[in-house]
Amino acid sequence: MKQIELVKSPVQFIEDREQGIHKYYLGFSELSGVTAILNAVIFRDKYAGIGAHVLNKAAQRGTAIHEAIQAYIMCKTFELPEDLRPFIGDAMEAREAWAADRSRAMMQGVAVEYLVSDCKEIATRIDAVTPSDEVEGGVDIADIKTTYQLDEDYLAWQLSVEKYLFERQNPGLKVRRLFAWWWNRQRKA
Repeated sequence: MKQIELVKSPVQFIEDREQGIHKYYLGFSELSGVTAILNAVIFRDKYAGIGAHVLNKAAQRGTAIHEAIQAYIMCKTFELPEDLRPFIGDAMEAREAWAADRSRAMMQGVAVEYLVSDCKEIATRIDAVTPSDEVEGGVDIADIKTTYQLDEDYLAWQLSVEKYLFERQNPGLKVRRLFAWWWNRQRKA
């Protein structure tokens, strides 16, 4: 199988979990993230009534799980930063569930947290880019979700925008399939 080469975006992603900073910049211009746009335009009340403390804790748990699974996909060692260590149990349990799923166990990644953008207004990071089984030179993109319930409408919008930006940034590469892997620790899926 021919190695897939991805175009690197000139956009810079700046994150400081402690400060709650999650921004995209092209030079000195700030771009909007897909999540911010979807939450502002289509899904305004998605988290209405849920306290900031609950949302923050869920975000930290989700980040820990993402890091564990993405390290597995890329065949890298896994170690959580200090601020995410309280969630090591959830991260390891989700990673083991990923590895136990035969359809994913042998999945090798081309990239994780792959930054795509139109270099004008919008940017986002794709959780996982993997070679497509269907076609040489094609890719599949996946998003890892750790929400209590899987919001399929939100997911469809998110992955559709990611597909558009990916193909725009990588002319000649086609996204063949869009995936979500949902881990809910109560559901154990």
